[in-house]
Amino acid sequence: MKIPAVIRLGATQRPDARNWSELAARRLAEEGSQPWLTYLDDATGERTELSHATFDNWVAKTANMLVEDAEVDHGNPVLVALDGHWALPIVLHACARVGAVAVSWSTGEARPAISGVAVVHEVVADQFDPGEHVYIVGDGMGGRPQSERDWPAFTEDVLAYADDYDDPDVEPDLELVSSRAGERELVFDQAGALAIGAALLDLGVRPGDRMLLAGPADRVDLLLVGLGAYVAGAAVALGRRLSPEAIWRHADQERAAWIVTAPEALAELVATADVSADLRGVLCTGPLSIGEWRAARERLRVAVCPSLGRPDAGLLSAVVPVETVDATLDWLADQPGHLAGTAVSGARLTILQASTQPVEQHGETGELGVGGPLVASAIGPPPALTEDALRTGEQGSLQIGPDGREWLLLH
Repeated sequence: MKIPAVIRLGATQRPDARNWSELAARRLAEEGSQPWLTYLDDATGERTELSHATFDNWVAKTANMLVEDAEVDHGNPVLVALDGHWALPIVLHACARVGAVAVSWSTGEARPAISGVAVVHEVVADQFDPGEHVYIVGDGMGGRPQSERDWPAFTEDVLAYADDYDDPDVEPDLELVSSRAGERELVFDQAGALAIGAALLDLGVRPGDRMLLAGPADRVDLLLVGLGAYVAGAAVALGRRLSPEAIWRHADQERAAWIVTAPEALAELVATADVSADLRGVLCTGPLSIGEWRAARERLRVAVCPSLGRPDAGLLSAVVPVETVDATLDWLADQPGHLAGTAVSGARLTILQASTQPVEQHGETGELGVGGPLVASAIGPPPALTEDALRTGEQGSLQIGPDGREWLLLH
């Protein structure tokens, strides 16, 4: 069978920064006074907004503190467990500037077997020994701890350090963030984070858009979207402990163009919908059944964008872009299975036979393989990376849509 030509996504703007420091300098020059990070916590009533300039100041101070006080160097791990607090992206970006590896740890999980430097929420401080190098963040205004601890308060001590930092020796292949997805440890390098930003541009995110992350920001999926948003030039509203009704209220107040949510939270979000005029799309950090997707589109009347959703494949190797034409959307609504999207630029989706060779024609079912810069640079266990692709173990097929694109359906 003759395989038709395939039309692929290609973002009109590509983030071409060499490393995180170069990207940060560009963001500061272009967007200095514009808001980048807004933190919303309904439990405490806190709303903290940081412009690009203020955020950059915090990041530089944190980078200097990690280097001067904690003696962190290229490739060193920094354990980060901040329970979705606004200090989380600051520490992640500081690690990127320094060339350290931010080991993301959700406070509800067992502590990783890593000693050394840590920036953690006070709820897990009792898991550290007095001799460890720990900085504490609390739920008080400005991140102040609410209880007496043996370690310094991060948001207070960091203020003493210089507000500029640059290390020209930080290369894109340096590891940036390590996190867990179930039983697997995933590592992403700086180049992978830059590629996630490009994927968001392919999705339809525009520079200046505001993205409300409606869930714990230490989840690996939202953590990756938050890093990608910075690369794409979008602003982030970080929601912590928000009910579905509060998500809609904050989306309106913050003039969010995007809500980012997990697939399992979509049904409750749709049931309480109060869509604002500024909202253009809902990005789901995973695939949706065709029925779920169709019902959400009909109820919300904005773009509902499932994605591949596998953190080991960079989450956004496949997406349903905003600009997908109606004829293709109607065609997708009649397909079986779960919709994951079409490959973003640079990503390679392959359906493999049992022999690991690609299937011979579109529509055949087999194991999904994913390649490209969004795939985690290290995965384990079990080993799933080959020279060409990540073998996912998931069954799916690639179908050619009316728009000439390959569309991934998982079975």
